Amino acid sequence: MSLKNVNLIFVLLIFVILFIINYLLYYHLVPNLNLNSFSSLGFISNDSFVFHTLSLKYLESNLSLLQFLRIFYDVNFHTIFLSIIYFFSISPFFYTLINILLVILCISIAFKIIDEKIDSKNKNQIFIAKSSFTLLTIFLPSNFFFYSQIGKECFVILSLFYLIKFFLIDKSFRFEKKYIKNIIFLFFSIHVLVVSKDYIIFSFIICSWVLILLGIFTKSLNFKDSIFFDKILLISSLSILVIVLKFILQLGNAANFIDYYNNVVSINLDQNDLYSNFTYENKHIFDKFSEPFNKIRYFLVNYSILNGANSLVSTEIPINFNQTVLVYLKSLFFSLIYPANYLANDLSLLNKIAISENLIYLILIFSIFLIKNRNNKELLLIAFYIFILSVILYLNPNIGSFYKQKSLFLYTAAIYGIINWVKIFQYINKNIFILIDNKNNKNDLSLLSSNSFKILILIV
Repeated sequence: MSLKNVNLIFVLLIFVILFIINYLLYYHLVPNLNLNSFSSLGFISNDSFVFHTLSLKYLESNLSLLQFLRIFYDVNFHTIFLSIIYFFSISPFFYTLINILLVILCISIAFKIIDEKIDSKNKNQIFIAKSSFTLLTIFLPSNFFFYSQIGKECFVILSLFYLIKFFLIDKSFRFEKKYIKNIIFLFFSIHVLVVSKDYIIFSFIICSWVLILLGIFTKSLNFKDSIFFDKILLISSLSILVIVLKFILQLGNAANFIDYYNNVVSINLDQNDLYSNFTYENKHIFDKFSEPFNKIRYFLVNYSILNGANSLVSTEIPINFNQTVLVYLKSLFFSLIYPANYLANDLSLLNKIAISENLIYLILIFSIFLIKNRNNKELLLIAFYIFILSVILYLNPNIGSFYKQKSLFLYTAAIYGIINWVKIFQYINKNIFILIDNKNNKNDLSLLSSNSFKILILIV
């Protein structure tokens, strides 16, 4: 079998499996479970029903061309695709085909990363890495939830995946004809992140420019030879372009940090007696810097309590910068290990699933620190993920909302963990991974060791 056909076989297999899973969910399993009033539509989550209602509203509004464009700059931009599906009077099940397409694109990017990171001679390693990531994509509970429901998570995952590939893997880019497709895809990825998850892309850009400044001060960065600088400059420029387009056309309602603080938190603090009890010390500049973050935390903690949430990591509200640091350090710790209390009493099945999934992710990603020749860019990526996840958990200590965000990041980092574990297994026992002579067995998979399948069974 030709090595060139392996990726195609994987893609076809993935499509068939995901299609069967989604079909059984929408037409057989969910409608018979009676989980809620909208189970008959095949929806598990309340968010799916909200997006369903919003799409019908768009459809009934007879949108003009300008209004149609505005939806693409809305935080729930994905609802336009569902509206198009409803326009043809077909089931929301067909939206999951879009999710399947996005998942396949994610896996295709992952396969390119694997082909780039593992020597083409080590075909056993490539096979196991691709098989492992495929299984992870299809059957991991959070991914299963993302691709089987009506949401924008698959768009976000694909965009984040491509952004990381561009940053870590791509060795060159030019504004030439053969690179135009890559630039367009990069613009699409940045557009999705700016519109729907702006805190991700803006934090990424800010952290990257800080590293550049450190490189300048330490004289370890040469602008003429640094592709890192060129990439961040391009990402920043495309992000500004999206923001400018949104500003000129007055489009969208994505809640970035400043808008969220001004339009949501401050209004509630001023108009609601519950939030008027917020107190904060302003003794020095650091107190003033941390006050907006603590106002958001105060608002979200009280909002969760009012709505009966029982999954808050903590309810502490700091009143000065010193307390902010202490509470943040706790959030930093919990953002790494939580949820991890598998042996606690009265845990629901969903909590146990989340705990098990978190453990799998931690084991995979930990391999980045075990590998002998560590990639500094991968370490920086993990450090960035840890930082942004800790900030998210600090602002909103609701573990249910947090874990949904956490899964987006961990999935994109898992591919590097899988690759490193494969290399670690090779180092431990070279007899498991047989080095195939590329010259004598070019593009020939007939010599795949049976040990590969044994390891694959162990992974399953």
